[in-house]
Amino acid sequence: MHIQHCTPIMSLTFRHKAFREDVEHIRAIVESSNYFNKMEVDMSVELIEEFLADGPKSGYRFLFAESQQVPVAFTCYGPIEAAPGRFDLYWIAVLNEYRSLGVGREILAATEER
Repeated sequence: MHIQHCTPIMSLTFRHKAFREDVEHIRAIVESSNYFNKMEVDMSVELIEEFLADGPKSGYRFLFAESQQVPVAFTCYGPIEAAPGRFDLYWIAVLNEYRSLGVGREILAATEER
């Protein structure tokens, strides 16, 4: 007997533009993992708030992975001042329900492309 293994097919879209409602999306994504303490959750929110206030001058960039137009993962990264063309990855987080589906791998690859 042949058993066919099916991998869930998920269509992800990526966006780099951040919106005010992303503050709560980031909070929900980070909290859902149960890996981060309250201070770390608050820190992730502070970074998006700083970016929303100051834009690229903040030193942060964001990329969101969306499924059906709802953010399910994000990365936060920024240029390394002393190393032109190089970047630090500050945050990568995936909504708990989307873990183990390859979302982290996809958003990391999309971040690296940027």
